Amino acid sequence: MRAFKGVTFVLTIALLSTCAVAQERNKGIIVNDAEKQPGVDAVLELKAKTRSIDQEFKAICTQTCGTAGAAAKLALETNVEICFKVTSEGYVTLWSIDSKGGFTLIYPNRLSHPTKARAALVKANTRTCVGDSEKYQLQIAEPKGTSKVYLHWTRTEDDALGPEDYPVIGKDIRAGAPPYAAATLQYEITGKN
Repeated sequence: MRAFKGVTFVLTIALLSTCAVAQERNKGIIVNDAEKQPGVDAVLELKAKTRSIDQEFKAICTQTCGTAGAAAKLALETNVEICFKVTSEGYVTLWSIDSKGGFTLIYPNRLSHPTKARAALVKANTRTCVGDSEKYQLQIAEPKGTSKVYLHWTRTEDDALGPEDYPVIGKDIRAGAPPYAAATLQYEITGKN
């Protein structure tokens, strides 16, 4: 099992040997957490299940997580699936941002895109779910506290956050920044059940 900040990749024994050191990212880019582009809407959904093999994923929240009342609470070691849909074709990255400001690129990753894609191409209005495949699963991990899932969409792969970049949620005032759309979900990580 390979632990990341906020979310972990849970791997089968056959894939355990494919783990490599996460790429070092050292350049924080300030981004808006709900940036809009004309004709582009992005929707995120967080689903969870306990470690029971037979249990199905249950929707915890959609776009309103953490913005319309109390954030969803998830216990450590809960398996999660993150689904998204964007209304325009483009390139997406999904990030986990933990309560201490740590970040992890959770999609695309070396298991979903072995050719080291900078961002994943998604078709318009196609629902994509990440975290419950034969290759990898996502699981809630330390640190406890308020964490976020951040979706960053661009029209071209070259406009996506670069290999050295990571998102810092704030007020983006970059002049000449490539246009992007964004969506964010917020949730609370609690102790084990």
